[in-house]
Amino acid sequence: MQRLSVLFPTPNGCYDYQTELDLKIGQFVYAPFGKKKVVGVVWPKEPDLSVPEHKLKTIVEVLDIPPLPTETIQFTEWVSGYTLSPLGMVLKMALVSDLEKQS
Repeated sequence: MQRLSVLFPTPNGCYDYQTELDLKIGQFVYAPFGKKKVVGVVWPKEPDLSVPEHKLKTIVEVLDIPPLPTETIQFTEWVSGYTLSPLGMVLKMALVSDLEKQS
């Protein structure tokens, strides 16, 4: 079982999940978040090993879309630090911007 961090486009930070899937940084996944399933991104943050494994939720599905490029992940983290904005909200802006470029 693999433990990893997932970032959602919300004001909250990363959350730790478990999976038996072979996931890479930047992949888009569906994961339980509260009472619903939400799209998130596998994020390059070390999971909190103090959280017991039985308390971790499991990733539901991997989306069949290209992963977020490393440059976008690094830029998102830089913008978050520079502007003191929540990382998830910067991710949300980056995703909207990326979608506009593709359409």
